[in-house]
Amino acid sequence: MFDLLLQGGILVTGQGRIDADIGVEDGAIAAIARPGTLQGRQTLDVKGRYVLPGLIDAHVHFRDPGFTYKEDFGTGSQAAAAGGITMVVDMPNTDPRVTDAEILRVKKAHLQGRSFVDYGLYASLTPENVDNIEALAGEGVVGFKSFTALSASRTPIMDDGSMLEALKRVTACGSLLALHAENQSILDWNRERLQAEGRTDCVAHHLARPPIAEEEAINRAVYLAASVGGRLHICHISTAGGVRIIREARLYGVLVTTETTPFYLLLSTDDAERLGPLGVTNPPLRPAEHREELWAGIADGTIDMLVSEHSPHSFEEKTQKNVWEVKSGTVVVQTTVPLMLDQVNKGLLRLEDVARLCSEQVADVFGFAPRKGRIAVGSDADFTVCDMAQKGEIRGVDLLNKTKLTPFEGWPVQGMPVYTIVRGQVVMAEGRILGKPEGLFIPAAPRPAEKG
Repeated sequence: MFDLLLQGGILVTGQGRIDADIGVEDGAIAAIARPGTLQGRQTLDVKGRYVLPGLIDAHVHFRDPGFTYKEDFGTGSQAAAAGGITMVVDMPNTDPRVTDAEILRVKKAHLQGRSFVDYGLYASLTPENVDNIEALAGEGVVGFKSFTALSASRTPIMDDGSMLEALKRVTACGSLLALHAENQSILDWNRERLQAEGRTDCVAHHLARPPIAEEEAINRAVYLAASVGGRLHICHISTAGGVRIIREARLYGVLVTTETTPFYLLLSTDDAERLGPLGVTNPPLRPAEHREELWAGIADGTIDMLVSEHSPHSFEEKTQKNVWEVKSGTVVVQTTVPLMLDQVNKGLLRLEDVARLCSEQVADVFGFAPRKGRIAVGSDADFTVCDMAQKGEIRGVDLLNKTKLTPFEGWPVQGMPVYTIVRGQVVMAEGRILGKPEGLFIPAAPRPAEKG
């Protein structure tokens, strides 16, 4: 008799589907068996629904501590759970930024009892704290987030010498360097020109950050990683050229992975004027032809994961009339899974792809496997249960985030998460958040440097 029995579901992994029941004991998967052969003290009837390994959003900014007027771990993790996410990976540009082991320990302690889903944490890496890499890796961070262009939080950017040294050291201790890749010099030149012309409209934001700015920065970082055998992860890739660079680099064994977001897969500069400040993010929206290469990168495995890049700001920060005063970022954590399930129904993805891109490969890249990202005996009992026939509409008023602004306002979707289960506990059922915030910090295991 198991603590929890998931009965009658269709199990989906990156390799395929089977009809099976799942028995859960002490928060872990204890048995996977033919339908009707297991018993449980609590039974969840998921007949006709699809059971995916718990989906992981590997790029969120929950702003906690320090900027909780925008979001906090309570609101952010409830939104994640409502959207079918069982685990998040939080970025380090909080206040204080996570630059040393002591700050990380303080953040860990602060987050205890605040999250409804499990979570991993990034450390921040700038030229000033390269010597802290080993201590931070020892605390279980998933990786080290760096920028080659100024972020909304004004994190100092990495120079090439510091990046080269960091790539050596993060790889030696089994971690990776995650990079926001844009060329600051190109951005500065374009912005100064546009401001001199008096441009304050939102389209000017996209013009100021052309594709070449991302592509050049990715190419340079890949070359540096190749020179030292370093593990590199490119965040929120948005350009066709960036995908091609990574695809080619892997042919030569470079240890580079990447992610993209619904923002770049589903929107383009054609939407910029309609969205106004809600379409302002970094990197920016791209011309529609870039989407084709992003989808091709998903199909051929160049793109390793789908993330939300959830970057909330206050209503005031996102509704400024002068684009140069608008904070960059979007509210997406609750809507990523419905948007991607809708693409499954439209034939652009398979459910197996969602399991792979939003769970299995995330766990592999960031050192959570086999505890996370698996439907296997012994793994944590994390599941995202989906109803592929259920229809809905994305509306800001329904979001559990502090800010109710979404670039996908009014989008119809078919395919919805109906249960979110974390270590055997149902934390979301049919849109309702259940229980208490009992999410745990999950340390990343060191990953050996293997050929890309």
